[in-house]
Amino acid sequence: MRCSDHAGAKFSIGYLYNYGHGVKVNYNLALHWYSKAAEQQHSQAQYKIGVLYDYGYGVRVDYNIARLWYLKAAEQEHSDAQYSIGVLYGRGDGVDVDHNEMFSWCLRAAEQGHSDAQFNVGVSYHHGDGADIDYNLALPWYFKAAVQGNLDALTNIGSLYEKGNGVPVNYKVARSCFLKAAEKRNSQAQYNIGILYYEGHGVDVNHNLALSWYLKAAKQGHLYAKEKFAALYGDITGVEQDYDVALESYERSLENGNEPVRVNIDQVNTETLESQSFPAENDAETEPEPELNLKNLEETLAKPKLEIEKLKGSVNADVPQTIPIPSTGITKAGLARGKKNKKVPK
Repeated sequence: MRCSDHAGAKFSIGYLYNYGHGVKVNYNLALHWYSKAAEQQHSQAQYKIGVLYDYGYGVRVDYNIARLWYLKAAEQEHSDAQYSIGVLYGRGDGVDVDHNEMFSWCLRAAEQGHSDAQFNVGVSYHHGDGADIDYNLALPWYFKAAVQGNLDALTNIGSLYEKGNGVPVNYKVARSCFLKAAEKRNSQAQYNIGILYYEGHGVDVNHNLALSWYLKAAKQGHLYAKEKFAALYGDITGVEQDYDVALESYERSLENGNEPVRVNIDQVNTETLESQSFPAENDAETEPEPELNLKNLEETLAKPKLEIEKLKGSVNADVPQTIPIPSTGITKAGLARGKKNKKVPK
């Protein structure tokens, strides 16, 4: 076979231009070489063309073209392409929102070990999006994603145990899951820890610690953490009167439809207030933190058998930005609208 006929070589040239390895990034040349490989049914090249159109790299965003290329790759059981089609249906990008289609495509990818798809399948069973609510099915899919380092899945395992959804309420397990994810800067986990301390779930009520965890999440842009922080801060720290008046004025203005003052509120709630000192969790008189060891939870899952012991290791996956669900403290991945919040696959 001549080199010019080798689909893998053509794809590799496209990849170099796509990511700037040894050459300047050039999406037009990347698309050119990916297209040559895709003509020879190279599934990864087909998928990459879909990504270019999905995100608008070198071309105008066109979800319909993206979906067509994803479908070509998905027909060859390309799990990233299958997951991406599910995301398009979950977000309504180029198609009507269809949770059944979202679930179907994510399930196909999840069965091949795609961690984000596994997480989304768990969310579908957790919420009933495209599937009947079944916490007993949500939990094993979260486990599958968590052992691959998905922090949102780990956080949602904690939420199931906090709420007693499908399992007995166990605040120690919940807090351990949240802490493990929070250590990796997962804002939803940080927010959830704040809730535990605020409501006294498994720990003594401690509004100072609740406030410190809300601040950690708020500094990463967590909307509900910002709101909780603003509401709680004045009650327990004795802020100067001028701050109280300013914040109250901003919030009243916002209620009256003056959206630009959100900038002022955010500045007060984060940049100004982060200079204040809050007690570290290690300084609080609380019971010793339980070690995260979900191996003991394996007995709750009759099938499938999961490598739960791996959760004792480091959880360090790159996780997409998520939407907080305040009523349950769980997160959804891959379905948030807005390209800047969508993880770009490599």
